[in-house]
Parts: sequence; structure tokens; C-alpha cells
Amino acid sequence: MTTILEAVPFEAIAEARNDALARELYRTWRRSKGLPPETMTAKRACKRTRRSLAPLTNRERDCVAWAAEGKTEWETAAILGIAPKTVESHLIAARRKLNAANKVHLIAKALRLGIID
Repeated sequence: MTTILEAVPFEAIAEARNDALARELYRTWRRSKGLPPETMTAKRACKRTRRSLAPLTNRERDCVAWAAEGKTEWETAAILGIAPKTVESHLIAARRKLNAANKVHLIAKALRLGIID
């Protein structure tokens, strides 16, 4: 017995709730491979869309890329022409969005997800 509501009519959700989560659920359902809509659970769809709900900004991506190259916050700030505190805030925001524990974990996740090269 499962407590997750299965066979959720995503079209109805997308129409009833005009928000980003409903649209993303519907898109995920449409892109799901080999799963008919009857077997796609709302919980599984939410897990698949969790990453795409908070993408990194270009500046956050730049800061993570320079951190991956071994640059300090001060050096990254000099390269990008912004304050070191701003670099720190971009890295903190990126860590929060990728659910990383520290800077090394952030870089590893960003590399694995293909956010940086």
C-alpha cells in the first residue's frame, strides 16, 4: 500500500495551478521515458525537477568555475571586477542551490552535473 497519489492528471494540475512547479511537473511527465502517466508519481516527478527549479546564475557559475581553477575569492573578485564579498555571496548562493556542504562539495557537484567544465 502506498501513500503517494498515483495517476495524477498533470494537465489538470498545470491548468489549476498556474505556477512554475506545476509546469515543471507537466514537462517532466511529458519527458519521462518508458513511464506511462498512470505510473508517474508526484513524488518522483518532484525529485526529477528539484535540480531545475533553481538554476545557477551566470555570475554564480563564473565564481564556481574560478573556484574550481583554484582561485581564492579575492583573486576571483579581481578577475571578474567585483568585490570579494560579492564573490563570497555568489558561492554561498550556489552552495545553497546545489545543496552542497562546502566549496569542494560545490565544485564536485557542479562538475558532475555539467554546470562547469
